[in-house]
Amino acid sequence: MDPFEAARLAIEKCNGTMFLDHMLRVDAVVKRPMTKSLSDSTLLSPTIGDPKLTIFVGNLDFATKEEDLRVFFEGMVTTERGLPDVEGSEDEDKRKCWVTRVRMVRDRDTQLGKGFAYVQFSVRASFFPIVMGTVH
Repeated sequence: MDPFEAARLAIEKCNGTMFLDHMLRVDAVVKRPMTKSLSDSTLLSPTIGDPKLTIFVGNLDFATKEEDLRVFFEGMVTTERGLPDVEGSEDEDKRKCWVTRVRMVRDRDTQLGKGFAYVQFSVRASFFPIVMGTVH
């Protein structure tokens, strides 16, 4: 098997799975030429994420953990919309959820959070202003 195809399959199968009660996030590191523009369609690849599904969360405590944000937003969306539809799930190992990715921006040396994160959801919804109004 081609190593690039193997890596793509590993990302597809492993991202979002549970291991020791933790949600795994599997991404690829992609080197892009400096000449590519931000509107390039490669920025919407599954490994990077869709900006229309992602919100910025700021003013976080530096010790905040990704799992804390995942649990908070998953609870908020579940309260607003109910449990996600689990029927038609192609992979039983993956837990169906509203929050697909949490990326906490950290300091390279200390690994402490920098006070902001990005939360990506499985669907684009109109509840984001409601959710954002409740986060303090």
